[in-house]
Amino acid sequence: MTDEIFEQRLRRDLRRLADELAVESSPKRRGHGSSGRPGAGSRHGSSGRPGAGTWSLRRSRVLSPTFGRILLVVWLVVAVCLVGSGVVAGRVLNASPARLHGSPAVATLAEVPGPLAYFSGRRLYTASPGSAPRGVATVAAPGSAPQWSADGSWIAYLGSAGHLHLVRPDGSGAHLALADPVTAMAWSPAADLLAVVPAGGSMRDTLVLLAAGTQPTAPTVVASSVSSFVWSAGGRRIAYAMAGPGLQPDRLVVYDVVSGTSTVLPYVPPAGTGLLLAGWWPDGSGLVVWLDPGRSAAAEATGLGLVSVPLGSAAAMFLARTFVYLPWLAWSPGGHRLALASMPGAFPWQGSRIEVCRPAAGTCTALPEPAGTVGLDPAWSPSGDRLAFVRAPVLSSSSPGGGLARWYQGRRLWVSRADGSGARPVPGAAPGAAQPRFTPSGRSLVYVTAWSVDTVGLTGGHAATLATGLAGALDTAGPDGYGKLPWGGTAVWGS
Repeated sequence: MTDEIFEQRLRRDLRRLADELAVESSPKRRGHGSSGRPGAGSRHGSSGRPGAGTWSLRRSRVLSPTFGRILLVVWLVVAVCLVGSGVVAGRVLNASPARLHGSPAVATLAEVPGPLAYFSGRRLYTASPGSAPRGVATVAAPGSAPQWSADGSWIAYLGSAGHLHLVRPDGSGAHLALADPVTAMAWSPAADLLAVVPAGGSMRDTLVLLAAGTQPTAPTVVASSVSSFVWSAGGRRIAYAMAGPGLQPDRLVVYDVVSGTSTVLPYVPPAGTGLLLAGWWPDGSGLVVWLDPGRSAAAEATGLGLVSVPLGSAAAMFLARTFVYLPWLAWSPGGHRLALASMPGAFPWQGSRIEVCRPAAGTCTALPEPAGTVGLDPAWSPSGDRLAFVRAPVLSSSSPGGGLARWYQGRRLWVSRADGSGARPVPGAAPGAAQPRFTPSGRSLVYVTAWSVDTVGLTGGHAATLATGLAGALDTAGPDGYGKLPWGGTAVWGS
């Protein structure tokens, strides 16, 4: 699941919550009771993502209507302030004179992780190492969430109304693959096969497989009531969370793509708990999962407990509390270690720090973090002996407002040894850095800002801008209200 999709879902939730509040407070609604609104009581909200639906309605069995409305008001006010702060931050960031308008490319790609895809306005651009970006597709509205297939022969992206499109990197074969909004999508690591969960239509909340081709193909249905999923490293299996009815918890299921068989795993979370898949152990013998008690959209937005679950075990091992944000989870090249940004508070500027975990053992070690700073965005070097990450100042206010833009600009690119020792900033890297990634040689880093994709040597120097004028389909042009997603989040690297 891409985090642009998460951001879009959050915004849909806010609009839906506002509608629910208006309906709940109207005299007509109060006269009709709980059955007065079609779909009331459904655990799947209109945002299209199971487990991220109506927060107050999911608790209507245990909370009084009055108290539920009070909680709804509190969550709505907080969330609107957070997303609003992202709008403010985006406007401030885009006012920066460092942003280049006009051509989206200011340099060719040299030693980089792989091919690049990003949106500038309503145009999708791609570039291969050593070549300048080229426009390959135009959408009716700003597109978002581009994803490369494993072999780099296809790009999937969301166009108008969140519908799924496919196109080859040279612009050929462009077509609408699914005329429904999408909740989640991910390519198989081994084939031109796309797993998708639609957010609407007759296949809503159903996990389906789409084979890439120059024409739309009929989807293969895997399972219904799916809240999240992840591919195994070899692409043979898909683990997914099957939503439980009512207060029954979600269950973990493993689907074999070749045989078409499904196996329900023995782990059963507490009653009323939703599950959000974060990844497989690289050796395929376990899963890393977020626990979502009460299936709360508010809890998901502000952080959940991450646990490690061996496939044959009925027990889970707690790792850390983190945001539900995949870019802040990074597996080491050997696959035995997982670097993550743990979250002691509701926001990343309140004490976040890098931890290195061993999911098979259920242990985590926090890396040193100087007082007054937070650590985010971990990334491993190809040899696994170094970490790149972002360090930013602590922001004391729990309501960022315009201060979020200043905080985001305070983010700096750092590197250290794998145990956190020898940490140092990377001279020359632009402020506002996010999502660092090592180049294949390990001698340079690429990263994004709110307006560009840059590269800089590991020892520092002049940072080169690879692409600028980035844009996408979100309402803001900067980080979201939780300080995670930069506008550069619309730029993605292929293998």
